[in-house]
Amino acid sequence: MYLIPKNVGGRFEFFEGFGIKELIYCALSALVAIGLSFFIGLFTSSLFRFLPVPFIVYATFMLVRIDPRLGRSLLENMVTINTFNGKPKRYDYVYGEGRIERV
Repeated sequence: MYLIPKNVGGRFEFFEGFGIKELIYCALSALVAIGLSFFIGLFTSSLFRFLPVPFIVYATFMLVRIDPRLGRSLLENMVTINTFNGKPKRYDYVYGEGRIERV
């Protein structure tokens, strides 16, 4: 019988809740944001075209970072909520059925 401490994780993390998968998502969002800034650069020559890059990367970071309390990311929670809301809800109770009429 081996005793494994609770704080041992099964995946490599740079810091709590941010591992290789999250780093890849942030890198991809950075590439998309830089591409967007170069597209904006076709219409303007201002350096403010690079302003959206850190905001887009930070938004991606907040979406994919795993909350250590829940063990899930915000993106996973949003997908779960969307899946739940997309399924039909079934209510067996019909209003008026089985009621006792009081006169």
